[in-house]
Amino acid sequence: MSEKRDFKFSFIKVIVTAVILLATFSCGESPRAPAPAGGGTAPVGGGAASVGGSVAPASPGGAVVPEAKPTVDVILTKYDTNKKIMMIKIVREITGLGLKDTKDLVEKAPQLVKAGVTREEADAIKAKLEKEGATVELK
Repeated sequence: MSEKRDFKFSFIKVIVTAVILLATFSCGESPRAPAPAGGGTAPVGGGAASVGGSVAPASPGGAVVPEAKPTVDVILTKYDTNKKIMMIKIVREITGLGLKDTKDLVEKAPQLVKAGVTREEADAIKAKLEKEGATVELK
């Protein structure tokens, strides 16, 4: 009787794990590994999911360690009004927006030009904008 019960429990555990994995993948969240021997669920890679959806590594005590922000936002704070047309061309090239949207963005500075870019890409954008007399902030 005990073997039959263990088999049923193992079978149910496999089914539940499969359902959780399917639900996780369909929601676009990070996948979770099957439950460890102590119960609960453990994220794949040893991290814990945070509110923003990124994974931060967990310390041995179980506390979540904040992860360094790998991306930055590029914000156009000011620009030289004499070079407004050139600024619109550069921002349009960077963002891929239409002419009217880009013009509005430049005229309403300070505005977010590009969000969630790598540090290297942000530095390149900043250099390009500053070359034309703009003041750029990276956050």
